[in-house]
Amino acid sequence: MKKLLLFLITAATLTTTATAQNLVINGKDGSTTDLNLESLRKITFSKGNLVARYSDGTYSEYALSTIGKLAFETGTGLSSIEIMDGHLAYSSQSGTAFVTNSQGSDLIVYNISGRIVLKQSIQTDAETIDLSALQEGIYLLRLNGITVKIRK
Repeated sequence: MKKLLLFLITAATLTTTATAQNLVINGKDGSTTDLNLESLRKITFSKGNLVARYSDGTYSEYALSTIGKLAFETGTGLSSIEIMDGHLAYSSQSGTAFVTNSQGSDLIVYNISGRIVLKQSIQTDAETIDLSALQEGIYLLRLNGITVKIRK
């Protein structure tokens, strides 16, 4: 029954989400696995497993009993942007922002409610700002008058 339900959810989402770029597998243990849809050839269910077959002929298996949720995620965020003469990059893997050529500026991080959760003065030409302590969610990063949305 669970296998059929996961298949129906996957099939419905595939047909309605043409812009999806990743299949996100959230494990019951809190783990997260992102599968790039461009490299996937086929997703099937076999012997209690979700089987992801890739274009290069390889495959990965995930036990259905360990999967808490499947979701399709669009790639709406930018990994790096130019801000005037400066540069801002965000790594969701490490939870850090990297700012260059913005000495004397302030990086301000807002939560989705508009409350400032972090304000960091940029002291050098290249700084790394640790955002890993922030809870998961949507944040706005503001630097040199430019605001960027990130998902943590």
